[in-house]
Amino acid sequence: MNFFIRYEKTIIRVIQGILVTGLLTPFIVGTKHLFPFVFPKALFFQFCVAAAFILFIGIVISNRRHTPKPSVLLVALGIWGLSIVLAGVFGFNFINSLWSKAERMDSIWFYGHLFAFCFMLISVFKTKEDWLFALRSNGLVGVAVGLFALASKYMPSFSKFGDQARLSGTFGNPSFLATYFVIFVFLCFLLVQYAAKRNEKIWWLCCAVFGIVLVLLSGTRGAYIGTAAGLGVWLLGLLLFGSRQYRKTGMVLVCVAFLLGGSFVLARPLWERAVPMVASRVYSSLSIPTQRLLVWQLGMEAFQARPLVGWGQENFIHAFNQYFNPDIFKYEVAIFDRPHNKIVDVLATTGAIGMASYVGLFFVIAFFLIRRAVQVRKAAMGWSMELGIVIGLIALWSAYHVQNLVLFEMPTSAIQMFFALALSLWFLDSGWNPLGHTGKSENIDYKISPVRTGLYAFASLGVVWSVWVGTCIPFLASRGFINAMVYFSQPMNEEYFNKGLSLYVQSRNRNTFLNKEFDINLARHIRNITIPRTEAWAQAYVNFGHTILGYLDDDMNRYREDYDILVEASNLMLDLYSKYRDPQTEALRQVSTRAIGYAPRRFEAYESLFLFELIGNNKDEAQRIMDQLFRLGPTIGDTWYYQALFDAQWGDRGAVIGDLQKSILYGFSLHDKAREQEWLLNMFVSQKRFDEASAFLEYLRTEPHAPSQYQIRYGVLQVEVVYLSGDVSRARLLLQSLLSKLSDSGKQSVLQYLNSRGIIVEP
Repeated sequence: MNFFIRYEKTIIRVIQGILVTGLLTPFIVGTKHLFPFVFPKALFFQFCVAAAFILFIGIVISNRRHTPKPSVLLVALGIWGLSIVLAGVFGFNFINSLWSKAERMDSIWFYGHLFAFCFMLISVFKTKEDWLFALRSNGLVGVAVGLFALASKYMPSFSKFGDQARLSGTFGNPSFLATYFVIFVFLCFLLVQYAAKRNEKIWWLCCAVFGIVLVLLSGTRGAYIGTAAGLGVWLLGLLLFGSRQYRKTGMVLVCVAFLLGGSFVLARPLWERAVPMVASRVYSSLSIPTQRLLVWQLGMEAFQARPLVGWGQENFIHAFNQYFNPDIFKYEVAIFDRPHNKIVDVLATTGAIGMASYVGLFFVIAFFLIRRAVQVRKAAMGWSMELGIVIGLIALWSAYHVQNLVLFEMPTSAIQMFFALALSLWFLDSGWNPLGHTGKSENIDYKISPVRTGLYAFASLGVVWSVWVGTCIPFLASRGFINAMVYFSQPMNEEYFNKGLSLYVQSRNRNTFLNKEFDINLARHIRNITIPRTEAWAQAYVNFGHTILGYLDDDMNRYREDYDILVEASNLMLDLYSKYRDPQTEALRQVSTRAIGYAPRRFEAYESLFLFELIGNNKDEAQRIMDQLFRLGPTIGDTWYYQALFDAQWGDRGAVIGDLQKSILYGFSLHDKAREQEWLLNMFVSQKRFDEASAFLEYLRTEPHAPSQYQIRYGVLQVEVVYLSGDVSRARLLLQSLLSKLSDSGKQSVLQYLNSRGIIVEP
């Protein structure tokens, strides 16, 4: 422990540097991991916090003056943290709450790192100079992240991060970018207040404007409203508390805001031509999508079911499944594992206790900020730097809470939020009368006992173990699983199959919280892989399917009442049964029935059971399930697709195309669902109804909503169907017509595919 006494100041600087390094999290993208824009970011941040915490423990044990003094604000923060843990322990599924999943990483474990991050910031950043360093570092990181995001949109050859119609950059989602930059904007405004030199003020003001531009390019309506609300509060602060000069500036800015707002009302066509994406999002900002209102209503039902401590962190999806309203699919076919409203989210996941602690924390912050503003205004008799900081913090939290009425936090925005939270707590507790680093020897306890040394060793080993279990092993497991998926995505041969299987089992045996996601993702993926048509490969595929089913069974025991696991297990059983008549009859019925019991108004379990009865030619059971689907959603596209299958098998065959037209009308994306197309096509081919199969493909190819990239696929399948019917001459004509529209490489790919399927047609 003498090391921590001797090099105290240096170690504190190192801790500060590591914590600031954690602010680089938005840059982290891991293409060889699950959810590359979320999961690697969370692991990187967790590693930084743990590294800083090991040093922080030593500093605190050697000298307790490095912890902040107890205060109402710290107590309120601690109560909120305890409410999250309490909700997880007594919630629906503690494992979900503790670890979350790679897609979200919004777990008790991650929140523990956020609270540690916040506490260490308050403890080691004690002076105004310390916080200026942190704020400037955060500002420069934000500028760099923003420039990188712009490069990904306007220079795609420089950085490729998928669709950038709405700016998302390294965040992978426009909403996540927006929530980050809303806080960034107001932190830059704080730096404008802190800056002593005119050029520095101009620089940070330009950075704030840059952040607003990025928010606009994200097309995130909630962030638009949040930013506008924060700016409105800031202007109101200028008018209420500013000196005459500041009030004049405030009035000018208010006039500019009114003129800008008026132009959006009076010159709408001009804005729609100039910036169509931004304009469309602005004009739709005041209307809340119906599906969001339905999800909020669902969230309130979930709160009423568990009013005290809620469902627990990361368990909203279970409430969504249990209280699902089929009307949501009328407006958007999407699964909501978040209610997209922070108030509803907190109520549903942490209950009344969590809501009281969350609101209580920010009520205390608001009370102290407003009191500070009044005190400073009276003392200074005008505008001052301190008053500017107070108004800036009030504006920041106003923007944050308004945007969260329609959004939710992710790792990157949560890091910014806790950074701003630490700044607020430091400022209100000791910001202008800091404890500081006095350097006086009398404040240091040189009596380092063996007990303290042992305590540090034990605590630091505990942190190292937690890093290994919670960060390193999941990192290795995720990387191995993605490598396995690479092999399973290649044209299948024995070498690739064995390597992929080995990597999957190896990743699975690391026994991390990612296992459920591994199993579900692979179960979905293998249903779409193409294997050679041999008996040996068929048996290998069945054995592989049984391996995954065994793991899914383990998941069912670990995650009770998990609808997604049950549905994917039933889908995989159905796939094995439909392709290879694998005897999964009773197991499939049992799993599907369990899923229906957990989520009686969700469609997927009914659909698996319907397809199973369709294959078994059990008309009465299939009719019963269809009746239930129509009761759930007569205007849902999925229902009409399955009605098309029913009519093709037992009903009016002439109604099949009409059923498909209704399915597309009601939002069923038939063109994006190769498996669903294959079901109907295989039904026609297996019954030697080749004319109907050809007519079905012709309908898909000529349907007005058919994407051009799929028309080639439909043409190839039509050639195959006509060839199987025995009409080789017509198959040749269709092939000639298809090849005439393709490049040389495209022609070669089509011919290779047909040859692999045993379709030998000379064009």
